[in-house]
Amino acid sequence: MPMDKELKSTLVEKTKSFCKHCTLHGVYYFYKASSWSAHLLWAMIIAASMALCCFLGHMIWEKFVIDPTLTVVETTHYSMVNIPFPAVTICDTDNVFLPKTKEITDLLILRGYNNTEIDDFYKSFNEVKHKNYVPEPYVRKMHSLLEDLGYSLKILLDMFKRPCSNITVECNWRSKPFNCSEMFHPLLTIVGHCCQFDIPYFKEHADNQTNFISGLDSTEALDVIVNGQSSNGHSVLYVYDYKEKVTLVDSFFSLTPQSFFDVNIYVWAIDSSSYVKALPLSGRKCILDT
Repeated sequence: MPMDKELKSTLVEKTKSFCKHCTLHGVYYFYKASSWSAHLLWAMIIAASMALCCFLGHMIWEKFVIDPTLTVVETTHYSMVNIPFPAVTICDTDNVFLPKTKEITDLLILRGYNNTEIDDFYKSFNEVKHKNYVPEPYVRKMHSLLEDLGYSLKILLDMFKRPCSNITVECNWRSKPFNCSEMFHPLLTIVGHCCQFDIPYFKEHADNQTNFISGLDSTEALDVIVNGQSSNGHSVLYVYDYKEKVTLVDSFFSLTPQSFFDVNIYVWAIDSSSYVKALPLSGRKCILDT
């Protein structure tokens, strides 16, 4: 019948047009094939792919029925308000700040020690970090003497620490200058006495008009000039979550004199709906609380 032939011709043309412009793998080659054997081969490949797709879809549906967790990638805007600014901790590699040693130096001189022995005593605070370091007997005796007089190692480290006012020279937040004492506070870490910047401390000392939300540009965050002059020639900087503590396995940046660098933080925001959060971690198949 003419109607059937016209319908068949239309379907063939539409199918050819679809196959020609389709981006599904294999469909274009089915249209382009010049022989019936090539048509048949690509038809079998397409049919097998569709069957595999249906099989995998059925498996996913069965898993969803048993464990109803749906994971999606959110592409909507995520406000910077929800991204906390990390802690920035600057540590001097020297455990002894020489201007703070006068009291102990005078005490050791009164006990009969010479300048060379006293210098070795102060060097021991840094050299003890080395694996094969063995202190001289008189250095051990000096430590024991001071401990008997009430100067424990912890007290000595606190006495010899370098003040934050000497480490930080200039501090800016969002391109606005601030007193460094309002931004950095002393902190005892596993690597020694350091100076740390974190938003909670900054909020306690800055005025109410301060914008505590960082931006994407380098001028919209923390900018600090560090006095890197020490006997070892550099300080170290850590960037981490302010709720955590510095550990020996944390990576650090070496701050050398007359150098400039940027630290860019990239954030991945992972969150789940309240229904997913209500599921136990074993049911979510995820170790993140979010």
